[in-house]
Amino acid sequence: MIKVMAPADRIAAWLPQQRWYGAKGVAIASAGLRDRVTLGGDSELWLVEVIPAGQPPSVYFMPVVGGGEGELDGAADEDLRRRLFELFRQSAVLEGEKGAFRFEPWLPLPASPHSRLLGAEQSNTSILYSDHERQPRWRLKLFRRVLDGENPECEIPRALVRTGFRNFPPAAGRLVYNSSPAQCTLAALETYIPNQGDGWEYTLAELRAGRGEALLREVAVMGRRTAELHAALASLTDEAAFAPEPISPIETEAWRQRALAFLADPMLGGDAALLAPWRGRLAAGAPGLAALEGCRRIRIHGDYHLGQVLKTATDFYIFDFEGEPIRPLAERRQKGCVLQDVAGMLRSFGYAAATAQQPAWEPRACSAFLEAYRATIPAALVPAGEADFATALRFFLGEKAVYELAYELHHRPEWAEIPRSALRSLTANP
Repeated sequence: MIKVMAPADRIAAWLPQQRWYGAKGVAIASAGLRDRVTLGGDSELWLVEVIPAGQPPSVYFMPVVGGGEGELDGAADEDLRRRLFELFRQSAVLEGEKGAFRFEPWLPLPASPHSRLLGAEQSNTSILYSDHERQPRWRLKLFRRVLDGENPECEIPRALVRTGFRNFPPAAGRLVYNSSPAQCTLAALETYIPNQGDGWEYTLAELRAGRGEALLREVAVMGRRTAELHAALASLTDEAAFAPEPISPIETEAWRQRALAFLADPMLGGDAALLAPWRGRLAAGAPGLAALEGCRRIRIHGDYHLGQVLKTATDFYIFDFEGEPIRPLAERRQKGCVLQDVAGMLRSFGYAAATAQQPAWEPRACSAFLEAYRATIPAALVPAGEADFATALRFFLGEKAVYELAYELHHRPEWAEIPRSALRSLTANP
């Protein structure tokens, strides 16, 4: 490990304050530099290795200014942000002390004299770049947790350009770090889509303004776009990482075991009575999963909800294909059932309706979305019959609601009643 320029105790004190740091509440046993490279001036890129007490080491990506005595949050520095974009324009390869930092542009990039940080995010940092007229043109997403392997945030949009689907931000490049034999993605550059906000912000605003009825028509558009995304991903048959495969009993049993594993969270102990019917169904074999056998599993979004769509003037665009950041990259790149994405969006409608205090809107939104989705989705991806479709979807809705309940109990206890309400409904009937 490279000798740290900043005092290790300074890094250890600063990291846990960042939203993207993943081991909050655990003392840091040691911290040091895995690698670093100079961008020019006093700007650098650091790969910082952290060992939380009693846990395996993690590596974090940190742009810094002024070395160890300067600004550890270098993404806030405009000059550093400008240097990053220029390095993409130059297809630069910078040799660090142990590996190479490679800036790979996939589209022509004119100069971008203006940039700003976007709002705070849970696990990453995003920079918005604008042209000379200050029109936003590109978004650079810095992956703070460094993981070996292909990141779906770059992989999926790059593959989608080979299809007829266009409702996503085209990939514009990536920053990778190569240190033989490993390669990891440090940042993804994408084309900016002018928008009126993400689907969560837009839905809440429309509901609070009393426009829930009109919003249902837009929910139907969202359902069609979701099915079109799945159809596009299913059409990528010439590459092993994307080619559809039949769902077999091996996959359905793995999904049942995953749902059982979610129930093992100790935070759910106080909801044992509520969860007992769901636990019993899983123990008996998870009704609905057998109907999926023979359908095709494909690459899916993997973390789909209202916050992952952009509302434009006339349409919706789907973005953030990274998957759930807390999961290993290999797991995020696994093929799955399209109903996992559908369940994620339906549960997001439940959260929006509860937040806007309009619970009657949720079932109507789910119906509008599902009607449009089912009319568009290729037959090979979902069960054919209405009953089989409903029972399979019910499984993924139940799994998602349990996951949500555990998450809320850990992080936002005041929100826990939202997934509890869903679970009461889902377990009310056999």
